[in-house]
Amino acid sequence: MDTDMVWVFPNDCMGHEELRDILMANGFGKVLAAIAEHEQNCVDHLTILNLSFVVTRKNTKLNFHLDYEPSLQGQAWNVIVPLELVRGGGPELVLRPTLASNLHQEVKYQKHTAVILGAKQWHSSGLYEYNRGEKFRCCLCIAVCHITPKNVDDIVKSMEANYPLPSREYLLEKLA
Repeated sequence: MDTDMVWVFPNDCMGHEELRDILMANGFGKVLAAIAEHEQNCVDHLTILNLSFVVTRKNTKLNFHLDYEPSLQGQAWNVIVPLELVRGGGPELVLRPTLASNLHQEVKYQKHTAVILGAKQWHSSGLYEYNRGEKFRCCLCIAVCHITPKNVDDIVKSMEANYPLPSREYLLEKLA
């Protein structure tokens, strides 16, 4: 096994809304505003698509991937908020400009500092094994999207959570 990374998602509307409300009550609206500003205010609304807690103790192989369809650049982001870090561990994230590139940048997470990845950002978890599995890292990952009728099908293709339902109609009715 190369990694023991586990994603824990709210399983229903109530859990999703409670977590979203906690985030918004604690300043996450400023993060959403910063994303919109970075996109030169080309997005008229942003939706917290889903939330997950990611827990891991080891990763022994780089696995570069995208979190979204590339067509969603400027429309979808993954916000990673470190909650529990292992002191003395190596970089938690490795970025590449393209999948084929040999260039990379290592990112060391810091508490109170979110990392925001766009739809075309190739990335992998770094290589680590925390104290032979006795310690772990935990992050909150927040999928943020600008949902429109034009991009909703690509958003649905990228969804992995049980809630919200990965359905074009549901997303347009409930979240857009």
